[in-house]
Amino acid sequence: GKINKNSDEYDVLVFASRGITNATIPSFIKKIGEFAFNHCENLSKINFSKNSDVRTFEENSFSYSSINKFFVPSGVTRIGNSSFFACKNLRYVRIPNDSELQTIEFNAFAYSSIECFEISPHVIEIGEGAFNGCYDLQIVEIGDNSKSIAISFMMFINCGKVLIMISN
Repeated sequence: GKINKNSDEYDVLVFASRGITNATIPSFIKKIGEFAFNHCENLSKINFSKNSDVRTFEENSFSYSSINKFFVPSGVTRIGNSSFFACKNLRYVRIPNDSELQTIEFNAFAYSSIECFEISPHVIEIGEGAFNGCYDLQIVEIGDNSKSIAISFMMFINCGKVLIMISN
């Protein structure tokens, strides 16, 4: 797909075969489209090219996949609604220190198995239910360089005990 219909560049990953086990996202991709990897139940590993230009993960882009760890490219600015919804094997998400991530939308990681999550410094918005049903979530760390973030208990609805650590 194309972000700009008038462009010659195909820069949106629209669909992946549901039977894949791993994927490498080429550097020219700027957006992972809605439902692109949805229900790729055998998909356990996603790699991004070294010079990744991905900026957004759209709604349900990886939902119901079997990804177990995920490294967010530093250029990603938005994780869309339910992007990782019901990724039951997803325990670890790494967001680099130089991340440009600003928005984590509604139910982005809901019903995944994340155990620990570090909020990167540029995040300014986290949607309700972002970690809904993350029963294994134990620690959410907010770094000392973080901008203002409104933290609502609704972010953690249906979770067990979550420790929120704010660095000075």
